[in-house]
Parts: sequence; structure tokens; C-alpha cells
Amino acid sequence: MVFLVYIFLIVTIKYYDALNFSLFLGFLVLMVILSKIPLMFFLKRIAFISIISVVIAGFLPFFRHGNGDTVLFVLCCDIKVYREGIRILYNVLIRANLAIVAIVLLTGTTGFSGIVEGFASFGVPSVITVTIGMAYRYIYVLGEEAALLMRSARSRGYNGKWVWDAKIVGNLIGNLFLRAYERSERVYGAMVARGFSIEGMKGFKKRMSYKRYDYLFLFLSVSYLALVRVF
Repeated sequence: MVFLVYIFLIVTIKYYDALNFSLFLGFLVLMVILSKIPLMFFLKRIAFISIISVVIAGFLPFFRHGNGDTVLFVLCCDIKVYREGIRILYNVLIRANLAIVAIVLLTGTTGFSGIVEGFASFGVPSVITVTIGMAYRYIYVLGEEAALLMRSARSRGYNGKWVWDAKIVGNLIGNLFLRAYERSERVYGAMVARGFSIEGMKGFKKRMSYKRYDYLFLFLSVSYLALVRVF
């Protein structure tokens, strides 16, 4: 709940200044210290996702944002870098990295089943929580199927280095989709035969129990984040 509020607040701020950044970052640093998670655990996951965010948002400085936007400097081949684009890129990267750290912290301190149960305890419909849980459970099976298809393709001479091999990739993706669909039908049929139903899964939310210090932590954290967001 706290991390959901945290992510919601940081994405609703239009622009960051140094004070906002420091206060939100300070909250995360405190949570990291309390979690006692090794630093390398964060660095390995944050580095990969941060690179993706830079690649996605890296084009923003090269486009004009509004009529009042000015050119900050010009690169080779008359490529212009705009002041407002740099500012937007700065804000996007800050938001992305703060959200990434929060998500990594949540997943590092709470198992996936615990996260799903937490959603259910807050009233998220069972059809959503059960679907998310099943998707997480079988994503590894899907990965094994993909690895099996790649080994079969390589054993038949596929190396994936040329453009004309794209047709083979398309065939592999289509084959993987059909296998996943057929497996899902078999799994669902087996589950129904054993009495599975969405309604029957509603009871697992009752396993979540909150103690007094949980409510105290929730109150203090949300109050702090709300004060930072408002003032």
C-alpha cells in the first residue's frame, strides 16, 4: 500500500526540484536500510531498468516542446538540443528511477504471492489477482518452451544473424503462441476437473493479517509522503 501511494505521488508531480528529490529519495534510503537487502541486489536490477528508461526517453531533448522552447546547443549534422527537452528528460529519469527503486524494494522484501494477497486484502477483484498469480506461475513454463524451440531451431541450422532469418523468428513466435494456448486449455481443464473456480479463490485474502505496528507504519509513511507532495 505504501509503495503504491509512493509511486502515485511521484508520477503526479509536474516538475521536481532539489528538495522534492531529496525528500522522496530519503524515504527510499530509509526503507532500504530497514529492509537489510544487500546493495548489489538493488544495483543489478536498477542498472538494467535504468538503461531501458534512458533509451526510451533519450530522444526527448531533440524535439521542440512548445513555442517558447529555446535551443540549448547544436550538435553535429545540425541536430538541435532543446532546453525544455532536457528538463523533461531530467524529470522523466528521476520519476522512473524513484519508481524503479520502490518496485525493487517491494519485490525484494515481499514474495509475489504476498503481493497478490495484499492486493486481494485491499479489495482487488479475485479474477484479477488469480490471473496475475497464474501468469506469474506459468511465465517460467513459457520460458522453457521458448528455450526448447530455440534449441530445436539451432539444431536445424538457424543462427539468427541475418535479416532473412526473420521469417524463422516469426514461425517460432507463432509456434510458441499455439503451444501456450494449447497448454493453457489443458491446464484450465485439469483445474476445473479438480473443482477450481474464481469464487473459491476469494478465501485466500483472509490469510493476510495486520498488526498494530503495520498500521502505524502505514500511517506514518503515508503522512510523510502526503506532506512532501503537498508542501
